[in-house]
Amino acid sequence: MRTLLLVLPACALCSAAELVVDAGGSGQFTEIHAAMAAAQSGDTILVQPGAYTIDRPLVFGGKNVILRAPGGPSETVIRMAATPLDIRDASILIFRNGETASAVVEGFALTGGQGTFYNTDPLGKAGGAVLCYNGSSPTVRNCILSGNRAIMGGAICIDNSAPAFFDCTIEHNEVTYDGGALFCYNNARASFANCVFNENRAGRHGGGIELYIDCPLTFTDCAITRNRCAQLGGGITLDVNTSPRFTRCRIADNVSPQYGGGLLVFRGSSPRLDSCILAGNLAQTQSGGALACDQSSSPVLDNCLVYGNRAPSGGIAVCINSCSPVFNHCTLAGNRSDTGTHVLCLAATSQPRYNNSILCSNFPAGTFCGAQTTCVAGKDPRFTAAGSFNIESFASVEFGGATMLVPAFIVEEPDFHLQADSPAIDAGSDVVKLGVDFDGARRPYGAAPDAGAFEFTDAAPAVAVHVGDVNADATINIADAIALLAHLFGGTGTDPACRAACDVNNDGKLDIADSVRVLGYLFATQSMLGPDGAAILPGGTGCREYPAAALALSCDVTCNP
Repeated sequence: MRTLLLVLPACALCSAAELVVDAGGSGQFTEIHAAMAAAQSGDTILVQPGAYTIDRPLVFGGKNVILRAPGGPSETVIRMAATPLDIRDASILIFRNGETASAVVEGFALTGGQGTFYNTDPLGKAGGAVLCYNGSSPTVRNCILSGNRAIMGGAICIDNSAPAFFDCTIEHNEVTYDGGALFCYNNARASFANCVFNENRAGRHGGGIELYIDCPLTFTDCAITRNRCAQLGGGITLDVNTSPRFTRCRIADNVSPQYGGGLLVFRGSSPRLDSCILAGNLAQTQSGGALACDQSSSPVLDNCLVYGNRAPSGGIAVCINSCSPVFNHCTLAGNRSDTGTHVLCLAATSQPRYNNSILCSNFPAGTFCGAQTTCVAGKDPRFTAAGSFNIESFASVEFGGATMLVPAFIVEEPDFHLQADSPAIDAGSDVVKLGVDFDGARRPYGAAPDAGAFEFTDAAPAVAVHVGDVNADATINIADAIALLAHLFGGTGTDPACRAACDVNNDGKLDIADSVRVLGYLFATQSMLGPDGAAILPGGTGCREYPAAALALSCDVTCNP
């Protein structure tokens, strides 16, 4: 008789614990520190609604613990005491032991943080609410970081780490030096999605954000608004080989007393901005209402809207020394430069380029240094609505016992979609090929790409759907039928990126009949049906364009017919 020995890892029979913190005493713990000390990696700490005052940071210590407030940030507050146990160690959350994305903080308001001296770092006290360094990559979700302060990074400091922030609001924070809301340093690789950086201030640079030394961050669907600095970069400062990517972000109503009301790009930094808005920013005494770049920094702006910005000169941008920003399919309108020079070059080595862009309706009619290729300039672009601006209007913001003024130039938001008689329609060329416009509509829509950020479409844009390609690998085979079955029944499949491609019998729903029909198509016994009801015969391509109105189900992945 043989004996089968089953050897299991030490923790294989263990299960993650759920620990409850309730200040009223109904949980296992009344203090978060005690729950953190008891928790192990994989555990979840549920913090019930209430205000929790701490006198020292919550340090994760390498544990991948979920710290969650089910009541959300409106009901659950973690506040650093006015007099911490150690004034040099007064951030609210610290990640420093290589925590991964499985270390999660969700649903809290974090306030009163004062920052921490760490690693004998010359930056001083950093990260008022959150300090993340030493290769840590936690996840922070649905939090409000407000009323924090430090020397660098009023709310957040990230050093050589890659945390991810989702759905967070970072506002009313302040710093002595740089990064009113956020300071990143030394190859930080963080990501921010659907976050708001609002009404923060810096005693030096980067009223909202400063990224310093090789920080390739990503910002997606974020707003950087109403921030103020005392020197450079009202909204954002990027310094020393720092090239982040901003996608669908709004950088608006920020103010710098000198250069770069919206964005300052400095010392070899070349960010990319895709489908972003730079609006209503102010450089008070110098140049670069929306953008200032210096020392071999050349940002690229694709499908961006730049409007309502103001400066004495270079109301849109200033290029100081060997800087050549590129504007691809951008709309630059409604900006104010007192001298009439809307993009100002202060050195012959600076050569901005404008490709397939609209440079119109700026006040007064002025000049743009650099080279224009197939642009629309000096004529009425026939926008749907030009908007309304008041360059003398400001708003007062009060926090931290002080008042700051921020621009309120935009009275009515413009609508830069083109009318049917716009001279920008088909005015572009293939000097640049972006594929889609600001809205995500196909570009070009007509005979040639339109100038500016928007393609003119006289009907709803067509969507290219690869019917039957469930796993979006550009082919139709047995794997597609299996992928759909896994999605429907296996519990292992992910939600298809193009549900319209999976509905191969065009009945408006996904079920086993669709998998059967894919198999019938592959074995030449059945045709598939496109979203418009037209048959796709066996052997034919499933990739075709359909009117958007014909899609009963969503499609986020398109094909090239």
